[in-house]
Amino acid sequence: MRFLDTNVVVYGLSHTNTPKSEILKNASKILSRIETGETACTSIAHLSEIANIFEKKKGILPACEILDSLLTCRSLKIILVHPHHYQLAVELAREKNVSINDCLAALLMNEHALKEIYSFDKDFDKLNVQRITT
Repeated sequence: MRFLDTNVVVYGLSHTNTPKSEILKNASKILSRIETGETACTSIAHLSEIANIFEKKKGILPACEILDSLLTCRSLKIILVHPHHYQLAVELAREKNVSINDCLAALLMNEHALKEIYSFDKDFDKLNVQRITT
């Protein structure tokens, strides 16, 4: 099982042509595999990030539809986050100069014995997390 980072969902559900169109295609393929049964996991905090991004980009109702589809996806496990997770993530973020939620993902992955993350965020390289982009 792999962890699913926020940016894969955001890119995978973007319907624009940009210079990053290869990333958009790869993200879409990743999401399609998860929708059709490949198991993955993410955290409730990352779902919150996704909701906030889509509320700003597309509005409340489309964001609700996206979140609902993620919450009901049988092959996507949702990991709960506790205050101590964030406390550890803040400490790691200070040490590595990497975003708090990226540190949170790395810590949760370690806690759940996950070795790989679906992500296009190169900051995970600083956290010694194996990124999968296809």
